[in-house]
Amino acid sequence: MFSDSAVVLNKVGNALIVTLQTTLTDEVLNQFQARILSKISEVKVSYIVCDLSGMELIDMEEYASITTSLKMAAVMGVKTIIVGLNPGVAAMIVDSDLDCDSFKYALNIEQGLSLAKQ
Repeated sequence: MFSDSAVVLNKVGNALIVTLQTTLTDEVLNQFQARILSKISEVKVSYIVCDLSGMELIDMEEYASITTSLKMAAVMGVKTIIVGLNPGVAAMIVDSDLDCDSFKYALNIEQGLSLAKQ
């Protein structure tokens, strides 16, 4: 496990589980991006399972920053599954017409890892 207080990284099989556990600030979002990109260049993974279950609220700019980081990982050959969205965040993403097509989604980490195995 690779962790600090804001971003937790766990490698499980061919997946890197990334969990955000704090209020999102520019510093946390920058750390999220740097740690993901650094870790996937060091450790062979095929998937990122991005767990956002700890986030009660995510605004459009925060979601855009998260997905931009995940798209950077995609350019490096890693697919992404976003898990743990609460109903309010899911509604905001769809209502705001934000990008939903670049990623797979699952209800929780277990379902996300199952998708990664398919």
